[in-house]
Amino acid sequence: MKLLLDESIIKILMLISASFFAMLSFFPETPLLLGITALLIGLNFILSLVELFRKGTVTSSIILLNIVQLALFCLLFLLIHDILGADNYTYSKPPTWLDWVIFVGVHVVRAMDIVDFLSDYNIFHFQNVSNASTLVGVILFAMHMMVDIFIVGAILMFLNRRSNEEPSRLRKILAWFGEKIEWFMQFRLWILTGTFGIIILVAITNSWPLRDWFLWPLNEILRALDIGDLFEIFDWQIHDIDMNYKWGLIALAVSFRFLVSVYVLGFANILYLKVLKGRGKTVDELLELCFLPNLSEQDKRIAVQALIKHASQAVEPLIKALDNKNSDNRRIAIEILGEIGEEALDAVPKLVKALVDGNSGVRWAAAVALNERIDPKWPQNEKIIDVIPEIEKGLLEADSMIRRAAADTLGKIGPLAISTIPSLVKSLVDTSSDVRHAADNALKKIDPQWWKNQSARSAITPLLKAVDNYSNVSRCAAAAISLEKLAPQWLSSESASQAVPCLVKALATSYNAEIGRAIAVTLEKINPKWPQSEGAFRAIPYFIIALADSRESVRSLATEALHKIDPNAEKTVPSLVKARLGGNHELREIAKESFNALDKVYPKWSENPATIRTIPHLVLALIHKNKEVRIAANEVLNKIDLHWGHLKAAHRVIPNLVKTLQGEHDNEIRCSAIEALGKMGAAAAVTVPYLMKAQKEINNEQVRWAIQSSLNQIDPEGKYRRQQ
Repeated sequence: MKLLLDESIIKILMLISASFFAMLSFFPETPLLLGITALLIGLNFILSLVELFRKGTVTSSIILLNIVQLALFCLLFLLIHDILGADNYTYSKPPTWLDWVIFVGVHVVRAMDIVDFLSDYNIFHFQNVSNASTLVGVILFAMHMMVDIFIVGAILMFLNRRSNEEPSRLRKILAWFGEKIEWFMQFRLWILTGTFGIIILVAITNSWPLRDWFLWPLNEILRALDIGDLFEIFDWQIHDIDMNYKWGLIALAVSFRFLVSVYVLGFANILYLKVLKGRGKTVDELLELCFLPNLSEQDKRIAVQALIKHASQAVEPLIKALDNKNSDNRRIAIEILGEIGEEALDAVPKLVKALVDGNSGVRWAAAVALNERIDPKWPQNEKIIDVIPEIEKGLLEADSMIRRAAADTLGKIGPLAISTIPSLVKSLVDTSSDVRHAADNALKKIDPQWWKNQSARSAITPLLKAVDNYSNVSRCAAAAISLEKLAPQWLSSESASQAVPCLVKALATSYNAEIGRAIAVTLEKINPKWPQSEGAFRAIPYFIIALADSRESVRSLATEALHKIDPNAEKTVPSLVKARLGGNHELREIAKESFNALDKVYPKWSENPATIRTIPHLVLALIHKNKEVRIAANEVLNKIDLHWGHLKAAHRVIPNLVKTLQGEHDNEIRCSAIEALGKMGAAAAVTVPYLMKAQKEINNEQVRWAIQSSLNQIDPEGKYRRQQ
């Protein structure tokens, strides 16, 4: 209805114009005729603009209006001559009707000349009638503007034409330009720099005044931006350089204007977007604009909003864009589909496939679009069945992140992905722990008793290979857990027996309590006496590290294992002491935390004979070169017994402590040794002579004070000191 109304208005306006021409001979030449003609031109122009801005391109209606418009302009110029006076024009001989047609035609051609090439070279010197008044100049400006709008629209309409199978010419140009954009931008900069260099050279050669160095380029920039050709119509020039018949200088000016126009055209599309908000552009063109790398986010937003308004037409091109080789373009297409929302349900299968895309940004965008905007219940969509094989292929990708994404996606799909069970079982022994964990979760969601599925048994061979590979204990354990379910007879095989040390270490280093308990169950089934195996004793240090884990479930698992492997702490405490005094700072800190948990594992560990045997090593560590080790030894000794100096095991290293009083030693180490001797009391009476001698010979107040304090502890009554 609206279209019919628009067509009716145009037909009425054209009928009025035709009637006006027919009745022209019956009216006397009065200013009223000028007013009617101007009114018709104004109505014509307003209607053309409304039609252009509403539809965003040149339609057949606009073409007809512009043909009528040119005829009205021709009449208007004639009436100005006849009614307002011939002094509005200059001519060499009285004009005929053909001169007025040529006058209008020449200015139409000049309006199409964006760099004023024709005017500068005086191509139309044969023109008889020329403008000589401001009134005619203003009307010519309006006509130039009308022609420019018409020409730009016509070009866009031509570029937008396409067959049913081929994309539009504009889309082809944009695609080609998008591939060459960086080269074009560099080339444009080089040309601009070179042009400025030539302008400076010409200015120097011709001795231009300094102000014209700036005004000449500014004049050419203004002429390039002068859409209505005001500079040409009124023959304006802001510099004093004579341009008449200087062909080289004119060529430089035209070239410079052309270069400026190239920059201006770069903003034309943006202006088009901001003014028309995407109206008049096809969905494909709007999508290509979204893909342009040099378009601002604000302008892309305008194109996106225009696409959303045409959601029903936009979904299919957006789905096709998901096959684009450029990952940024795929991501942008997905984000737009997400904004379209529920109307983009047809895109769900392709978006599910994008969940295993090679680009992390695309995967993230697809997850957000599916889960939060288009269809949170997409795993129940039966259309995704066709893309499940594509998702399954993701389990074989070189990138572990893609393999993990594939497993996660199959898990979300659930029972519909039951055909992928063999592939997921193989992924249970993937080289990446994240992939293994994702595959395990996926299998549980697809079928909680997946090992009973007949197709799963086809994956037994890769599991057997993985369980025999002891270089990766977590893979070995994952394979063993799966084989325990898939092939229970394997538990009594030689392969299972040989895997016990690997499984024990995997149990000790498993920081996932659920997996750890599964390993423990498998170990019990393979060999109930595994805690007494050599491999179990070798794994004690790893269980000790697990005691310091922040998760209660992991600490509990380690505690249970240590109770089974080393119920009397015969191996645990020495290993822990060794780690606490070791050279690795990180391990020392872990051992410190483990000591804090030791009371829960072995409440009487400090009284254990194995603990007592470590005391000499701890006392010797008090004179270690590393201060952290000395502090650690002192902390452990205090945990064993605050009065550890009275223990006989500590007295064995008295000679080692005395040696620090002789020769060159660090004074802090000397003080540490002297303090240790003091804690031993009377048991260290044999060291009194050495301490007294050192007190005299060592010139350090801190050492002397430490010796005096220790002598008071060793010999409180001075009995041994008097004997010296």
